[in-house]
Amino acid sequence: MEILYPERTAWLPAHIGVTAAAPHPTAAAAFVAFALSEEGQRILFHPDIRRHPVRPAVYRDAPAGTGNPFAAAGAFAYETERASRREPAVAALFDALITRRQDELRDLLALLDEARRAAARTGDPALAAKAEEALALATAVPLTEDEAAALTVTEALDREWAERIGKARATAADTARAVLAAAKEP
Repeated sequence: MEILYPERTAWLPAHIGVTAAAPHPTAAAAFVAFALSEEGQRILFHPDIRRHPVRPAVYRDAPAGTGNPFAAAGAFAYETERASRREPAVAALFDALITRRQDELRDLLALLDEARRAAARTGDPALAAKAEEALALATAVPLTEDEAAALTVTEALDREWAERIGKARATAADTARAVLAAAKEP
């Protein structure tokens, strides 16, 4: 068996099939037939499933905001070669920004959300801008797309990213706390 994806796409369809060793092949085939029917395809829009149906007609019933890969054909040009050049950097950045810092990031994002809500309640645009500045600092990526495609990730670079991310997030937390303090002032 082989799965083939379109050459230039970012859409990943749901997969289904019946294996040769299925213990109940007739029931499995009936399930696949249902899953591929319009009724079965509509179920894929459910919030607990969130998959893209393979039947174009089903998208007329899609929830608001659902992307339609059939309508978007040609509108989104995914560049596989370009993406593959930056994949090692993206993976390392994901670890540096998120994986190794989950608890810290969760707490920081909660603090930032609290600061943004507090700033909004004051109606002060300068305070709201400060809260947005803190969010931008906390979520900044320490390199550009072009840099990602051209670099080799090393332990030294990983340490440099960790330091830069840590400093930016510490500044973001300080800024968020300052926003909260200013929002509480009479």
